[in-house]
Amino acid sequence: MNGDSDKPIAIPTPPPPKKKNNFVVIMILLAFIGGFLMLTFFLNPQNSVDRKTVVDKAPSEKTPLFVSRPLPSFDFGPVERWKTYINSTYGFSFRYPESTSVSESMDEIALTSDDFSQLMRVRVQNDPFTEPKKGTKHKNFTTFYPVTDVEKTEVIIANEKATNYILKCSAENCYGNFVYLNHGNSYYEINFYLADGKLTAFRDQFFSNFQFNI
Repeated sequence: MNGDSDKPIAIPTPPPPKKKNNFVVIMILLAFIGGFLMLTFFLNPQNSVDRKTVVDKAPSEKTPLFVSRPLPSFDFGPVERWKTYINSTYGFSFRYPESTSVSESMDEIALTSDDFSQLMRVRVQNDPFTEPKKGTKHKNFTTFYPVTDVEKTEVIIANEKATNYILKCSAENCYGNFVYLNHGNSYYEINFYLADGKLTAFRDQFFSNFQFNI
């Protein structure tokens, strides 16, 4: 026999299979799952409502120009000793008792329903205010009493005709006063709360000493 035929035939060994890159596969899966969860969150109607609610809760009310807080004793002293407040930005001034404090920002004062009996406020804006109507809750009374009746009267403040809305609250002897007047291109709102007529003298003196400077 031929010597070459006696040699064993070598069978080639197949190459080892290539290892899959498991890390890349895992990262792709995680990215897909994360994208799906984010898409689900933004398409969920409830989440859309929540996001809208946050936007709607942004403050829309004009910033009050001052808050005058009388002491509970309602002892305002003689008018001759009252101090004078001048607002050169909006061109008005008024006098107020020594026993009261004045603030130009509502944010500085934490109010409760009881504070309405010790509060007067002036606001100014370029557009007419929404006048209170019977059977509604005025925005200044949302934490106090629902309005049950409205009386409309005309008053004179700083030689200007003004409209005074007296809102009868559901509680006995509870009256809210909202006075609207315009001077030049500005609209003024003066509001205050009266209980048992204790602030009537304060209101009358305030009106008589309210002046426009421009």
